[in-house]
Parts: sequence; structure tokens; C-alpha cells
Amino acid sequence: PQLPGVGFNVANGQYALVSNRDGKSSVVIPMGSQEVKKIYILTVSFLDNHDAFSEVGRIDVKINAPDSRMMGQVVRSRTLSTPGDLDYFWRENFMVRVGTHKGRRDTAPALIPMLGKDEGDWAMAKPPLFPQASLWADSVAVDLINSTLNVIEIDLGDRVSVKEIDFQTLGLDPAFGIIAITAEK
Repeated sequence: PQLPGVGFNVANGQYALVSNRDGKSSVVIPMGSQEVKKIYILTVSFLDNHDAFSEVGRIDVKINAPDSRMMGQVVRSRTLSTPGDLDYFWRENFMVRVGTHKGRRDTAPALIPMLGKDEGDWAMAKPPLFPQASLWADSVAVDLINSTLNVIEIDLGDRVSVKEIDFQTLGLDPAFGIIAITAEK
């Protein structure tokens, strides 16, 4: 509902696992030289509070180019952080709500301006409201009954011929699954 016009073809219960502990610290998905402008990736994370406030993965989009020296060149690289890109899940009725997503993420307001020493802060930047996810989250999150899914968007600017997408985990413990990929042509 938060991404009108973006649909995913999800294989029943299947995903590609990116996990250093399982010997799959990198997973490459071939894209068959599709001409695309934006890529949307539906993910599930296998993270917990020990991974909080850290970089947990990276996505490299590689293109086909007319110049053979550029074949497989990375045109966009995105580092995934938690929270913000990938969220972890805890049941709402578990002792306390410690998952990194709660409720809808609205479009981020304008950046909070730098204020002088004698100036007050915006009401939205004071506890208990701060930190609002809209100020730092870059993905759409969807809470399910047993997990939280994230949609990662990669804007390539112009249409380019995408050769492959390389997903990598950073660190020993973080892991995530790639459930589906769709593209805007």
C-alpha cells in the first residue's frame, strides 16, 4: 500500500540468503541486461539488537556498457544500515517493543535546521517524539506476523543495462534474505 504501482512476484517461502555464517557472504543475482531506471528489492532481515546502529550489508548494481572495459562496472553502491534500511523484528506483545519499525513511515520533513545556543528546538525533535523514523529511514517497512520486510529502492537515474546485482553482508553476524526484485523500466 505504500508503494503504489510496485508489485513483487514472490516465490512461496523462498529467498536467497546473504549470510557470512552460512558461507554466503555474497550473492549475485543476474539481471539479464535488463534496461531499468529503478530497482526495488524486497528483503527480510536476520538481525537483532546486537546489530543496531551499524552497517550490515551492501548492494552493488553492475551494468553492461558499450565499452568492454566498463563491463560489470558498479554504477550504484548502497550500504545498508540498521535501523534505516533493514529492520529487525520483535513481536509487539513481547515484554517490550524493541523492533526497529513501528507504524507507517511518512515522507521525511525538511532537515531540522542548525539552531543557535539560545534558540529552541522544533517540537518534533524533542523526546519522546524523536527520533522519528521519517528523519532517518530510507526504506519502506512492513510488519508481518512473524517478521518485518523492507523494500530497498535503488534509483539509477537514467535507464541503464543492468548485468547483475551483488548483495554482500558486512560483519560476522548480520544476515538478510532477498525475497524478490522488481524494476521500473
